[in-house]
Amino acid sequence: MSPLGWPPRRWTLGAGVALTVLVLLALAASAVIEEPLRRAIEARVNARLRGYTVGIERLAVDPLSFSIDFDNVRLVQQAHPDPPVARIHRLSASVHWQALLHGRLVADVVVDGPVLRVNRRHVAREAQDEVPVQQRGWPEALQAMSPLKINALEVRGGYLTYADGAPARPLRLSQVALSATNLLNIHSRDRVYPAELRAEAIVFGSGRLFIDGRADFRADPHPGVLA
Repeated sequence: MSPLGWPPRRWTLGAGVALTVLVLLALAASAVIEEPLRRAIEARVNARLRGYTVGIERLAVDPLSFSIDFDNVRLVQQAHPDPPVARIHRLSASVHWQALLHGRLVADVVVDGPVLRVNRRHVAREAQDEVPVQQRGWPEALQAMSPLKINALEVRGGYLTYADGAPARPLRLSQVALSATNLLNIHSRDRVYPAELRAEAIVFGSGRLFIDGRADFRADPHPGVLA
């Protein structure tokens, strides 16, 4: 007999119905808050950036997997908004389950299909700006998209083009993949470069680029890499 005196079969059925109702309520609640949350996060991100503006087309919350997805994210340089500096098909932030083994509740961010298009005007504007790149609020803007501190970052299927103007040949990187873990230095506190860093890409359609090493993304005054 069940704790309430019901037959086991009826108890199982009742528990299943109750669980289903709770799941449906959680999904319905997340759908209601998605648009207000999108606007709030977009405002938080832009409040942290200097010289750039981010637009988020759609946001989706999955309460079952404790994740949040941002679709069609666009980044423009305010001085030269056309073309956009970057477009991201999807950016997802979720719980980094591996870090739970070390007693830390942190986030894992995955960036799918980012396309970066930088030209000479963008670079020239950066050179003219008196605010250093490391003080433009990039880490703070990315952190504003996650409710948890970010400990792992993965980039998949990236594409980068830099055009310096004719007759120079544009620099093109395709199939860019990057993985960086332990950004918060959770399980290697004695190391100078705590984060594991891996990256690869195809250059000009035929060459290959590989980066394998370690990094300290929290170093002051600028991040450090040993690769």
